[in-house]
Amino acid sequence: MFIQDLSANLFKIRKEIADGNSPGLELAAHSLKGSVGNFGAKRAYEAAYQLEKLGKMGKMDGAPVALSKLEKEFGTLTTEMKNVLEEMKNESSDSRR
Repeated sequence: MFIQDLSANLFKIRKEIADGNSPGLELAAHSLKGSVGNFGAKRAYEAAYQLEKLGKMGKMDGAPVALSKLEKEFGTLTTEMKNVLEEMKNESSDSRR
């Protein structure tokens, strides 16, 4: 579910940055940060937290660079999660034989 919702969450963050809506950025990044925290993905968590702080401080000029870092970290996290899910699927198939 997290992987499926990720693109919608990133879209929301991009929109808030494009609109210059710092409170909206803070809220969207905070929400995403909470989801990431459940997976123990420290780098992705820190990237989301950085965007949250920028939104809170109203410093939208740094948001595009922070967003780029967040997208990179989520690309890595998504790949890792898909690999784990595939391994679990394969192990499940092997145990049924």
